[in-house]
Amino acid sequence: MENYIKRYKIKLKTLSPVFIGSGKEINKKEYVYYRDSQEVYIPDMNRLFHDILDRNLDDEYQQYLMSENMPLLNWLKSVGYSDSEIKKLCNIHMDCSDALENLNRPIAIQQFVKDVYGLPYIPGSSLKGVLRTCLLAEDIMKNPEKYDRIRRNVINADPIYKGRPVRKFLGREIKQAESLCFNNLNCKEGKREDALNDEMKGVIISDSKPLKYKDLTLCQKVDIGLNGGKNALNILRESLRAGVTVEFDLSIDTKIVSLTKADIEQAVQNFYNMYKKVYVDKFIKTTAEKNTIYLGGGCGYGTKTVMYNLLTGKSMLETVAKIMNVRFRKHGHNKDVKNGVSPHMLKCTNYCGNIVEMGKCRIEISEES
Repeated sequence: MENYIKRYKIKLKTLSPVFIGSGKEINKKEYVYYRDSQEVYIPDMNRLFHDILDRNLDDEYQQYLMSENMPLLNWLKSVGYSDSEIKKLCNIHMDCSDALENLNRPIAIQQFVKDVYGLPYIPGSSLKGVLRTCLLAEDIMKNPEKYDRIRRNVINADPIYKGRPVRKFLGREIKQAESLCFNNLNCKEGKREDALNDEMKGVIISDSKPLKYKDLTLCQKVDIGLNGGKNALNILRESLRAGVTVEFDLSIDTKIVSLTKADIEQAVQNFYNMYKKVYVDKFIKTTAEKNTIYLGGGCGYGTKTVMYNLLTGKSMLETVAKIMNVRFRKHGHNKDVKNGVSPHMLKCTNYCGNIVEMGKCRIEISEES
């Protein structure tokens, strides 16, 4: 029988911190920050609460939760806990030397996604979304005339309707571009845009193998301007540290989609080259890398869009500036065209004493032996 399922192994190596958000937060009263050692300890809240009950401190704890503004460490020390007792109640600790030292006050920590056993992992859907964007960008670059109508609609689109900003500005046009690229099946006749007609359903990427707590670090959101100025924001994220290898399984059903390992690798490289040329190089000069993708949150608009591939020159700059101005009206994006780049801040973090881009990974695809 013909083997039409092609199986591969994917290895991602993180080149900088990667954040895949779960949508959950650890508030400032749910973690312990040791300033001297630059570590954060996260208690098992069930164990901590039972220990508080055993010590008859439940009234004091409720009062602390309702009114006190002090960090959790200070409160625990004030009611008699020693450092060793506190640490025994914690099941996770992370380095935060690059994250918390410049913060004026404790803030919530955005959590990395975790499996049912509480271990961090990367969903296959996150990686598939990155590859989908790269493949769409590649098709646009190879077949620009195919997207002429969409390109004209994008350029002429008005971000204001009846005096109000359009909430999902250009969302329809991007969906049309995706449909042109991927919806080539005929599972639902007469409805090309239907998900059943999307040939990317033949590409299946597993969730990653579980990672370890020690693979996590805390990162602060840092924006870099055109003049090199830094704007460190009060946003903390649990992130995979650089140098972590993450493994996935990839299956391609060749009866559904005509896609090869070489196709993916070429699309990844060309997307990276374009993004670096039209955006990153405006902020920082970095050595060109191979097989590089940007994964997860906090990487910036340019890593998630095909606008830099669909448009060129002034039309690209003006359109992206319009998008930014609709989404973030108070962030000064009306000056982006004049400044020659949009968005006007590069999304970075401080890691091991250096400013690095968020979410940078090297991808390797190998045939399953």
